[in-house]
Amino acid sequence: MSASNGVPPHNPHVLVVGCPDDRLLDAQTGYVQRQGGGFLVRMVGGGLAILTERDGKSARGQITDCYRVSPFPRVVLRIHLDCGKLALMCGEGGEFHGLFDSTSQEELYEVGGSARDLVMEDFQREFGIHMPVSVEVHRIIFGEDNRPTTELVPRLRLVAASAV
Repeated sequence: MSASNGVPPHNPHVLVVGCPDDRLLDAQTGYVQRQGGGFLVRMVGGGLAILTERDGKSARGQITDCYRVSPFPRVVLRIHLDCGKLALMCGEGGEFHGLFDSTSQEELYEVGGSARDLVMEDFQREFGIHMPVSVEVHRIIFGEDNRPTTELVPRLRLVAASAV
């Protein structure tokens, strides 16, 4: 049976915005599957792509389009410090040059908080109400074996209240 929009029911539980780095593919796909299924948006820069002039509109558009097709309760923005796009954004002439010291994890995750806020603003603007969607920022750290581990940045989790 099809949903009212003609798309077969999907019942996603999460949408992840992650980097297309091949070291992350299995971990990101596995995470989505362990959450009960959902969407995986792969953008160079991962969760920080949302803040860039060129990629931000596309990344945020993919999030809201996926929600229109099949609503989900969580958005996860994944960020890793050794991302090549991050190095470009922080380098001379990059969009983040001078904004923060790219070696400072605290400053990086504060920028991740700005990405989270933009996603929430999009949901409020696109759908006209505060959506009951949580937006989280996860940091990815590569171990000596080059395998990624991921953890929630607790202070950067935001749950929107539904409209009354």
